[in-house]
Amino acid sequence: MRRFNLSSKIKGIFRVSGANIFSLFVSLLTSFLLPYFISVEDYGYWQLFVLYAGYAGFFAFGFNDGVHLNYATYSYEKTTAKKFKSFLSLMFILSLLETILLSFVLIVFLSKYEAKFYVYLFTILSIIPTIICGLFTYLNQATLRFKEYSWGLIVDKIVFAVIMLFLLVFGCRNYRVFIGAYIFSRYIVIIYHFFSSKMVFIEKGESYKKLRPEIKMNFVSGFALMIATILNNSIIVGSRLLIENRFGIEDFSAYSFSIHTLVVASQFITAIASVFYPIMKRCGESELPNIYNTFDQSSSLLSSILLLSYYPAAIIICLIYKKYFCILDYLFFVYSLFIFQCKSNLLVINTFKVRNSPVKLIVLNLLGIFIHVLFAFISYMLFGTIKSIAISVLLSYALWYYISQMIIYKTQKWIIPRTLFGDLNFVLVFLLCNLISRRLMNGNQIRLIVFSFFLYLFALLLIIFFRKAYFRSVVNKTAKFLND
Repeated sequence: MRRFNLSSKIKGIFRVSGANIFSLFVSLLTSFLLPYFISVEDYGYWQLFVLYAGYAGFFAFGFNDGVHLNYATYSYEKTTAKKFKSFLSLMFILSLLETILLSFVLIVFLSKYEAKFYVYLFTILSIIPTIICGLFTYLNQATLRFKEYSWGLIVDKIVFAVIMLFLLVFGCRNYRVFIGAYIFSRYIVIIYHFFSSKMVFIEKGESYKKLRPEIKMNFVSGFALMIATILNNSIIVGSRLLIENRFGIEDFSAYSFSIHTLVVASQFITAIASVFYPIMKRCGESELPNIYNTFDQSSSLLSSILLLSYYPAAIIICLIYKKYFCILDYLFFVYSLFIFQCKSNLLVINTFKVRNSPVKLIVLNLLGIFIHVLFAFISYMLFGTIKSIAISVLLSYALWYYISQMIIYKTQKWIIPRTLFGDLNFVLVFLLCNLISRRLMNGNQIRLIVFSFFLYLFALLLIIFFRKAYFRSVVNKTAKFLND
């Protein structure tokens, strides 16, 4: 097997990070412009579509995830292209049949749900581009084509942003039009993949008879991972559905907007997570504990700094988004969630994927859903407020994350580091600074945000100053790994 090139680690991280930074600015444009111009109710239906469309990948029945698992050591060459040509044809036929069947079922049996009919319909129409684009995403990751992967991210974001701006300029305010534009932009991304991976399209595919064992392997090995990934993405969905059901579409819209502000912070660590799996896959058994701990510690340091992005987001909401002003009451609890979500994707999921243990990950994620639903339901029954639900989401996810970490260290027989709860310490400092500010600066919201910003910044600098030897060591270990 060809050893993973060091320079490609750095290039991969820089390319994907650069693409994610660009995507971040485009996401900020779409995330903050859309709720400003359309009504709170329409934005709620938009967020429902985003939530439901996140499950469209299920209809690949694990095939794409199997590709991600089984081809992570392949190179992009003619033999690989021939395989993927057949995989592409198979997935297109499957997704097309599913789209036709589900559209028929929706029109015949579910047309009475008028308020959500278009949300369901557009979710069904998103199945084809989700599956096809997902296949090419995993192809590019598996073959270390981070340049093509990065450009795919950029094209995906910028096409929809351009269409959205065009619609807003011409006075469009209907959520259905924007959902349609989003799906159209995903089909444009398929055109990009045609040019960036042309060999997959022009090569003659291998026969399905010859590929039957590999196709079966992809479905079988990927299905459990797909279920595990869906369950992981569903851990905090229960609280959103509870809010939509008990408080209504407008409160669901506001809460979803608070969740969406996390894009400011999560984009950077998500970029690292997408590169980290193929890196782990190529590492030797003895290297894994050191690599795991290195990325755990360095991402903790990065996350603590990224928490500062909460303050400009809060100020923007305070000054511009008056109709979402209510979320400032609980936004700092929601914002802290990004650390545990991103590190779960970076460390927990990738570790179980490398160990080929999707069933264990399913059980672990089911535990996470149970803890989350239990905490959210109890908080709703006791207090009956969205703020209490937001706090319960943070507590339940943090608890599940550390249970996951302990299970990994125990099953892998790794030594548990003293820095394991570093993330929790930073989050507690962040929350404490915001709570103290609210106690001392009861009144003007802008003053409160600015005061809490300087308070947290001072606390962060103080921690770094007194632990500078440790933080220097973390930076050095990360640099050494990337240049080893």
